[in-house]
Amino acid sequence: MSTNKVTISPTATLIIAGNYERVSLELENQGTVVISISDDSSMDSTVGVTLQVGEKRSDFPPGDDAKFFYQGPVYGAVASGTAVCRYVEWVTYRE
Repeated sequence: MSTNKVTISPTATLIIAGNYERVSLELENQGTVVISISDDSSMDSTVGVTLQVGEKRSDFPPGDDAKFFYQGPVYGAVASGTAVCRYVEWVTYRE
């Protein structure tokens, strides 16, 4: 498991890099403005899925197939100012 906080700006900001060992991901908007999230490094705040202030999302992009976990990079952007996005990533356990 790994966790971190990332400051999101109006330009595409990498929240977490891709990881092929990821089995689950949770994002939480701890800022005071809405964050747009996407897998596109050229995104801005007008595209993607919104993460409202205080909202948490798991297994981005949303899906209900327990065999599917998004393992690619996640980017964020805000319309103005900055926001803080916290993530928790769970990875496969290997002995």
